Amino acid sequence: MGKGKLNPNQVMQLPDCCFGPRWWIGEYMGSSTGVAYTRKGQELLPQRFVLWGILVSSRSPACLEALRLTIRLAGDVAADTAAAKLQDRLLDGISTADILYELYVNQNGVDWINCGRQLIESRGRRLSLVSNGDQVIAYEMTVGILVSAVPTEIPDWLVNARGVL
Repeated sequence: MGKGKLNPNQVMQLPDCCFGPRWWIGEYMGSSTGVAYTRKGQELLPQRFVLWGILVSSRSPACLEALRLTIRLAGDVAADTAAAKLQDRLLDGISTADILYELYVNQNGVDWINCGRQLIESRGRRLSLVSNGDQVIAYEMTVGILVSAVPTEIPDWLVNARGVL
């Protein structure tokens, strides 16, 4: 492996194969009727990771409108929607701070949100999920994020082929 530390810009320029295997971290949201439903992920997130995408699967036998979802990073589950607004968003900058839900998802299907490569600093937190329907209906939701490790060195073959980045 090449010597030296990589800054975040250099990391994001590396080819996909340098990021190693990807794995899913996800959470089943259970079922809720007409109220905001909060759920804390079971797994601690890696300290630093690359986010490649988000997969949301939802099912509702009666919902005619979209389901709302926010994905936050937190040490603990939000007690209510006001507390959830204070948590850091997984997808920073896609909504204003006073809006809780940044995602509207298909009520009976699967949504894939391509995140490209986003470097995330979780600082040992977990996923904190808050969902709600537009109607007083029952629904259930599963959320998964596709992540990989952050490369720390430049592979020798890349240094030899292209020079130092």
